Amino acid sequence: MVTHLFIFLYQFNVTQSQKSRRKLIKRNPITHLIPPPFTITRSSVIKMADDPLNDNRICLLDGGKIRYKILYGFYKKHISMIWTLDEIDLSQDAAHFKLATPKQQKLIKHILSFFSIADAIVMQNISENFIDAVKAPEAILFYSIQNFMEGVHADTYANTVAALIRDPKEQRELLQNVPKYKSVKAKKSFAERWMNSDRPFNEKLVAFAMVEGLLFSASFASIYWLKTLNKFPGLVQSNELISRDENLHCKFAIHLHSLLNEKCSETIIHQIVRDAVETEKVFVDESISDGLDGLTRRDMKQYVEFLADKLLKDFAVRPLFNVKFPENLGFMNLISVDNKNNFFEGRTTEYLTHKPVSADEWTCEMDDF
Repeated sequence: MVTHLFIFLYQFNVTQSQKSRRKLIKRNPITHLIPPPFTITRSSVIKMADDPLNDNRICLLDGGKIRYKILYGFYKKHISMIWTLDEIDLSQDAAHFKLATPKQQKLIKHILSFFSIADAIVMQNISENFIDAVKAPEAILFYSIQNFMEGVHADTYANTVAALIRDPKEQRELLQNVPKYKSVKAKKSFAERWMNSDRPFNEKLVAFAMVEGLLFSASFASIYWLKTLNKFPGLVQSNELISRDENLHCKFAIHLHSLLNEKCSETIIHQIVRDAVETEKVFVDESISDGLDGLTRRDMKQYVEFLADKLLKDFAVRPLFNVKFPENLGFMNLISVDNKNNFFEGRTTEYLTHKPVSADEWTCEMDDF
């Protein structure tokens, strides 16, 4: 009943002008954790007369069945992964920050300054560009949970700043002063450039996937580098949870794009990805100082390009950079992640607060599940 009421409130005024449609779905089990890396293929796309942008359903069930099972599977996964700030222990991080070198402190401040506005940008875009544009109830459900979790992320970063930075003036600068860092301003500009109201939905969706999957990448990787110092346990723990969430958000956007009747061309996708890569490289240049053992600008830029190619593969288009995972990022191996994939595809299951969806309850179609 609650689910139906939620969908009704979002779609009460949807014009009932589309014909009933049939779907062809090949059933495969869906795992109860984050899906592994996948590649969208022609056979993995649900073939329908209309797409999630033109869905006229008010209720979730369509003849007693779920229409977009993979989208619904992402929603159920996100519910199983819900966590809150109360689970993060920042009690040791303040002492570690005081003992950190100036270069380490600079890196942390830069990361927190970006993240303090990033989730606000994401929440704004979900509200303005996605939850009203997509009519499929399964997608609306996912975006509702994503928006909630972005709020948890924002709460976590704000409290992390408060725990590490005691000076109220410096706190305000990190939390509110976007022009303080060139790279933070560049990332905000990327979002405004590619997700403004004049852009078609498919372009905004690809750009949104890049925000979630690429513009956070150097920051997440840098925090994992801090893990090798055996310091900042609270920051590292929240990083694991947040990066896991953003990975799921990125994959959802990629799959939703695969269902659209009007997808972005390879040329446009390449243009968006190039822009995102250059934007993230500005962040690398500004935040990573010389003399951080095991963390260099060159390796991090290569990692960003490596990850960009991986995302392009998920969009089923040609890679742009053709680079390997940087061998010098040895700290990646310390987090039990196969270096063939990006670092935040590890599974952090010990923080689950809800029972995961059973593989027998929901089926979906994805070749690499």
